[in-house]
Amino acid sequence: MEAALVVADMGDGDSPSRTLILGSDRAGNLLEVIVLHFDDGREMAIHAMPMRTQYRAMLPRPPEK
Repeated sequence: MEAALVVADMGDGDSPSRTLILGSDRAGNLLEVIVLHFDDGREMAIHAMPMRTQYRAMLPRPPEK
């Protein structure tokens, strides 16, 4: 999560709230992680896997030269 490229609120209004995090692991593999945020301040990762192609458009694009 320290190498997050995208942090997006899943905005569904549910409690606990959910955040989608896209980033790479130490080997450079792109991952997707979903984190729950509880009212008392606790956080819990409930989903972690290789990033699916449906999220590719959310990644930042390198500047054009």
